[in-house]
Amino acid sequence: MVSKILASIILRRLTQAREEQTRENQAGFRPGRGCIYQIFTLRQVLEHRHTLRRPTMVVFLDFKTAFDSVHRKVLWQCLSLKGVPKKYINLIQDLYSNTTGRVRAYGELSSELITSSGVRQGCPLSPFLFNFVIDVLLEISLSSSKFTGVELLPGGSLVDLEYAYDSFIWRRR
Repeated sequence: MVSKILASIILRRLTQAREEQTRENQAGFRPGRGCIYQIFTLRQVLEHRHTLRRPTMVVFLDFKTAFDSVHRKVLWQCLSLKGVPKKYINLIQDLYSNTTGRVRAYGELSSELITSSGVRQGCPLSPFLFNFVIDVLLEISLSSSKFTGVELLPGGSLVDLEYAYDSFIWRRR
């Protein structure tokens, strides 16, 4: 209970700064945003490209078990890269030290398991932290010439839209 109160306080203090730094591409877990904006944008792009008879390939990514997949060392690095003050990173690291969980199988709860990766399920900070990680990773991946991938359609840069743990990526030309 105390950890949720602390997480809520940290979230409230960091939200404004986070909103100023978050790429417009991410609409998930953000005040005043919703998936409808991303759907509208994608539809407009597809209709425009269809009108111009331009080939278009869109990749839809769904990060399976998204919250569980966040590596905590990467999380700390992403927070630092985005300029989160060290005192808040330290507080968040304290919230994440010695975390445990239990699994329910066949109606029975397991004994406590130590968790060393992922963001905490049910924590008010979790969506916020996940956004930091996905934002940094996509920003680096899509802007770097080192990650060119396989060229399926010639020319142009990759463009992305995100809503929470779902992403759409296509090539602009």
